Parts: sequence; structure tokens; C-alpha cells
Amino acid sequence: ANDYGIDPDRIALIGASAGAITALHVTYLREPEFEGDSGNPGYSSSVTACIDLWGGLYGNVTEIDPGEPPVLIIHGTEDKVVPYSEAENISRRCEEVGVYYSLHPLEGAGHAPWDRYEEFLPWILDFLYKYCARKESIWPLQSTTKYKNSFWEELANAEIIMWFGAHPDDELYTAGVFGYFTRDLKGHLVIISLYHNPKFVESNGMSAEFLGGADYIRIEEQMGKQLPRCKKWNQLDEVIEELEERGVKDHIRQLIMQYKPDMVIGFESTNGFRHSCQHVTVAKLLDEALLELRENNISISYYYTLNRDPGWFGPEKMDPPPVTDIVNLSDEMWSYKLKLFEIYSPFYPTLSNETWINGLQHREFFRKVDLENTTGIEITFAKPKPGYLYLLNRKLFYVGETVVIGGITVEVSAEDENHKIDEINFYIDGEIKFSDDAPPYKWFYNSRGIGRHVMGVEAETTDGETIYIEQEVWSIL
Repeated sequence: ANDYGIDPDRIALIGASAGAITALHVTYLREPEFEGDSGNPGYSSSVTACIDLWGGLYGNVTEIDPGEPPVLIIHGTEDKVVPYSEAENISRRCEEVGVYYSLHPLEGAGHAPWDRYEEFLPWILDFLYKYCARKESIWPLQSTTKYKNSFWEELANAEIIMWFGAHPDDELYTAGVFGYFTRDLKGHLVIISLYHNPKFVESNGMSAEFLGGADYIRIEEQMGKQLPRCKKWNQLDEVIEELEERGVKDHIRQLIMQYKPDMVIGFESTNGFRHSCQHVTVAKLLDEALLELRENNISISYYYTLNRDPGWFGPEKMDPPPVTDIVNLSDEMWSYKLKLFEIYSPFYPTLSNETWINGLQHREFFRKVDLENTTGIEITFAKPKPGYLYLLNRKLFYVGETVVIGGITVEVSAEDENHKIDEINFYIDGEIKFSDDAPPYKWFYNSRGIGRHVMGVEAETTDGETIYIEQEVWSIL
């Protein structure tokens, strides 16, 4: 375990078909008589979690007892080899004795439907992270990087938090975080939407009350005039210019000066619908307003929250910007989000759809916006791209967080028109691992273990300045 970086208290079993039958029996037949006399006597064979891919316990389902490990069950409903009833039997027994289980039926699938792996792989990754890698709540997040991650500390201590979105219902995407920090802690929330929709007025009031008495401001209503909306991507620059001419950016700046927030959080939609360019409109205006304040020596902590589903906004589904902070919602925080769903569900039927809700990732994503980078240099992760799954150095598909199975060549893209980069340093969990002084900047990373790590990249310039970016990476092997 030491040689390969394995935590013996965080071992999960996964199996398919006969392998799943074996994994289930090893997980739940824990009596001493089943231990055997080979291997390493004196060491427990207990595991942390089990993943059952179209397997079963058959007559041993009653061996599942209270307090035993959680299980993820994925099974085709038309399986003729191991009947789907096996999945139902395990689920029923877990329900009876209070063992956590998550059942995902693959509708219409037979036995061993590997052709649907893109559908079920995210369920596996999410389950492993929650019940094996994380194992217990990580609230509050403790960063191991040399650059202290102050996101949680800032939220916990903030007197005023301002949140900007395009529409009056956009705070749905960060309801869990805001509920936690503004209902239970001292933070006061100011929700600002650019546009006004009269049908949401009652729901907005209920939302504001639920979120700890938040202030709700609709710029369009406050300015007393209808504002233009971007409906096609080729209209974006024109609409932003018109909104500036109508005083919207100045109005945003005045609101910030009025409330004097400790934190400003904007919203970037990633759902790919037409109105996404309206979110980008607000994002650009907010960026400019805060930059102007910065030029007048008024500096405010600035983050964006991202609705991180695979369809990134834009006409060509561009790769999303890097996330610096991922909130894994506690049960309490998730219940806050569901309450906001309930408030807005009359307008969005999906918000009351239990199946749809259960399919959501219980996470909220943030990125810190750097308003102080005056070097003219920009660095990004070319590989691994945030949010993608990599297998043996090859990018597969988007899963919502960065997952690396096997080794990977970390590649950095650097914009350096004035040739000021002296070297690029590569970090894992705050420890420098490699330096490269000439492009292309690369380093081969092999974690040899399972766990969540912070991967950082730092550019050192000839002027002695540094630029640092990071992302969380879940490494397997």
C-alpha cells in the first residue's frame, strides 16, 4: 500500500457480472468463517464501498447488515443472464437495514451493456468520490496548495455577498452555497439580475426570504426601461455596447459602491441555450465594472459560479474556463437547493421531477477571476482540460470534473507575446515536481494511487512576477 500510495481505509470493490457477484459477496459476507487463511492474517478484508455492475447476491442478500458499506447498483432492466430482480432485491434489503445504496436501472439494456459506458461512468466516478475518495464531508475545504485557497474563509466571514445574473431565477444554480452561508452564518446576500420578469416577482420574494432575507434587485426594473437582449451570438458585442450607452455598466458599478460587498460572484451559464449569450453579456459588463473599480484602487474578491454541464455556452461549445473551487454539497446544503427548486417549480416542471433531480451532480463550481494580472501573460491547461476524463494519456469525454486514469502528459498553453516567461513550474498539492524553461511546456504525471489532488502550474517571468493557476484532479492509478 505504501509503495503505490494506497490508503487501506479507502478501498472500493468493483465488478461486472461474475466479478460483481464476487465483489458483493466479499463486501457483505464479513463473518470470520469467510475470511480464509491465505493472504495477510491480522489485516481486515473490509472495504469502503462496492460497485455492482449487473451482478447479484442471490440467496445471500440477507447478509447485508446495518452499518455495512454503501453500494452503487447499475443493471439492465432486460438482463436475461443475471435478472434485474437481483438489483431490486439488493436495493430492498439496503432500504430495510439502512445501508446506503444508489440504484441506476439501464432501461431496455440486457446483460453487460458496455456500449452505454458513457452513460454510467459518471455515476461510478461520482459514487467513488463521495463514498471512497472523500469518505467523509470535506466541509470546509482545506487546500494543500502553497497559495492558500481562501474561498471558504471569505464566504464564512463575508458581511455582504453580491451575486449577479442575467435573469431573476439564476440564483438556483448556487442555492446550496448561498443557503448555507446566508441562512446559517452572518453573510447577507444581494441578488442582482439584469432583466426583469414580472411572473417571477412572488417567487423572487419567497427566494429572498428563504435565503436569509436577501435583497433582490432587477436592474431593468430599477432603471425603469426595457433593456436590449442578446438573442444570437453575432449580436453580443452590439448589445453590450448599447447597454453601456444606456448606463448599465455605470449602474452595476454604483450598486457595488452602494453595498460595498466583501465578495462579488457572477454567473456563467453553460447550458447552450439561446439565452446563454445574455449571461455572457452580464459577465462582460461586470468584468469591466470591477476592472474600473480596480483602477481606482477599489479591490473586491471576485468569483464566478458555473453551471457545469457538458454543453458549454457558445456557438461551438467551447471548452469551459478552469474551475478553482468545487463545492461538494452536504445533505443540508442540498436540501437548501431543493427548497429553491420547489419555489420555482411552477415555472419549471423539471425542478419537481425526482428522476431529473437525482441525476444532478451535487456540486457547485466556482472560478476565481484575477483582476490583477498585468504581466500580459496568460497560461491555461491544454492537457488535462478541466472537466474531462483521461484514460492512459488520452482524452475521452466530458464528465464534469478532471479525472486521470493512468499517467498523463501535463501540457501548458502560454500566451507570451513579449517573451517574458522564464520557466514554468508544475505542482502537485503545493509541492513543486518539475520545471520547464522552454516551450512546449510539458511534464509527465503519474500519481500511482487513487485520490483527489490539486494540480498547479506557475509561470515565472523575467521581471520576477508569477502567475499561478490550478485545478482539482482525481487520479486513479
